Amino acid sequence: MQGVIVLKGFFNRVTRKPPVNLFFLELIIVLLFFSISGAIILKVFASASVVTERGSVTERAVMNVQSVSEIYSADGDLAGALDMLFGNGRYTIDGDNTYSVCLGNDMQPIITEDIRERYGKVRIDFSERLTKGLCGEMRELDSKVILLADGGTEVYSQTSAVYLPTAIDTGKETADAR
Repeated sequence: MQGVIVLKGFFNRVTRKPPVNLFFLELIIVLLFFSISGAIILKVFASASVVTERGSVTERAVMNVQSVSEIYSADGDLAGALDMLFGNGRYTIDGDNTYSVCLGNDMQPIITEDIRERYGKVRIDFSERLTKGLCGEMRELDSKVILLADGGTEVYSQTSAVYLPTAIDTGKETADAR
């Protein structure tokens, strides 16, 4: 057998497969999972922050509405109640006798119209209805809280009323007048 030469052909070639490294494949899958989970969690936290801020703004505006209602119920003077709470003349009066207060980020009234459109967070509208009776008048105050950041969404409304009796002349003298 000295003269026999063995030629390796195409079909009987010895090939060695490279080892499959499962560690790196598993690492890539884990990194993909955590990156997707992280993106979802960041989106949830961002939306929770927006909802929290909206709730905080709404709560402070509702507190302002309730304060105006309490002051209004004492004497029935809407302009006086707004002046007392927000400052003298820090509101606008529309043509249909609606008083509006626009509040910014710090919940302070914004006076000028162009700044109100750009930086206003919430608008509070107050409208008053008067019903005259025989012995006095009933004044009703309708209040609305409107979030400007949400495209003008009304988030709260309240109606409060005060009855203001009028003095009736009976023709009798009182003890103080004598």
